[in-house]
Amino acid sequence: MLQAGYQIPIEGSRTKVGNVYPTGYNIDYSSFWPGPSVSYDMDLKAKGGILLNPSLGIMWQTRSNVSFTFSAGYRFHRLRYNNKEKKYDLNVDYNRLSLKLGLIF
Repeated sequence: MLQAGYQIPIEGSRTKVGNVYPTGYNIDYSSFWPGPSVSYDMDLKAKGGILLNPSLGIMWQTRSNVSFTFSAGYRFHRLRYNNKEKKYDLNVDYNRLSLKLGLIF
């Protein structure tokens, strides 16, 4: 089964970074990194993480061989980045509600 989707945030950002500005305007806020500012010369290693995405769904089939699907679920994603030289660790947890609508023909 081929799946595709688009995520729409329904809450404000909880990161410490305010707005994202181009580098020419303000050096301090030119990064989209969630959390404390990270310099561009810092070599962060992604240590991966866990992704859990349980969900439940239903399917309605019409007489014209077209089906509609709906599912709801919870998505938890934990990411870890670190730099051993500068003793920097960044742990990020994402908690999301997932709602999916589908059309099968």
